[in-house]
Amino acid sequence: MNPGDNTEFKCEIWGSFSYLVESTVQLIVAEAQLINISLRGKYYIEGSPVTMACGASGRPLPDVVWIRNGVMESSGKKATFLKFENINRTDAGKYTC
Repeated sequence: MNPGDNTEFKCEIWGSFSYLVESTVQLIVAEAQLINISLRGKYYIEGSPVTMACGASGRPLPDVVWIRNGVMESSGKKATFLKFENINRTDAGKYTC
């Protein structure tokens, strides 16, 4: 099965007293999660703006979490950008998406 196989199934049963019993089920095919990390470099000039991007796709849509030195910095759906207007030495650390 593929994500394009999503569909709806409907079951109808006529009861003995001529009434209709029906049930509808939605089939949603899950899609493997894919993470795309875009870092432009490991070293930056102090005072410059820096944006680190980590995109994710899949079904259901995964949460993206940025962790710096073991502490969560931000989280969100689809794509998360970690932005620094003026990066400085105190922003140094190990960042994980």
